[in-house]
Amino acid sequence: MLLVGAGLAAAGPTALAGTGDWAEMTGAERRIGAVHALGADAAVFLFLGSLVARMRGHHSLGAGLGLAGNAIMAGAGFLGGHLALVRGTARRTTAAIQGTPRPARQPGRTTS
Repeated sequence: MLLVGAGLAAAGPTALAGTGDWAEMTGAERRIGAVHALGADAAVFLFLGSLVARMRGHHSLGAGLGLAGNAIMAGAGFLGGHLALVRGTARRTTAAIQGTPRPARQPGRTTS
């Protein structure tokens, strides 16, 4: 229960940071970010329900809610990873801040 509580406490600041990133997005990235946030919020409420159920002695219900929260969070995490790694929204370089476009990838060529 302690780790679930710690995770719930970290959800607030994490959501604020994500909201700041989302505010700078446009188009498809913004829509994907909204679905990511919705999934993460749903999972947080399931984890909160799990914590409350376990504290009241309903361990089976708490485990079920926690399992559902983990499944939804896995999907939301996949979308967040897609945004950051595939769509490039997590770039924190001077070029990204100044709005300089990334060089296009060339087929068959790897970068290190």
